[in-house]
Amino acid sequence: TPGGTDPIDFNSAGTPGGTDPIDFNSAATPGGTGPIDFNSAGTPGGTDPIDFNSAGTPGGTDPIDINSAGIPGGTGPIDFN
Repeated sequence: TPGGTDPIDFNSAGTPGGTDPIDFNSAATPGGTGPIDFNSAGTPGGTDPIDFNSAGTPGGTDPIDINSAGIPGGTGPIDFN
């Protein structure tokens, strides 16, 4: 992703370029195998108690904002781009 600098690849291993052993796609999403569901609980199939949607995003409730600070509404100190 433009500007992406995180050494951890958050793409699913089933997604082109995805190399992370943890699959961040929902198990309900094609190719999703990770036991942790990083979809918002407000997103179809989302079951993780941690909501990785921005609090500024519809349904986003997590106090940690995983949107980049350079993305509208992004406030989290950790940039997951």
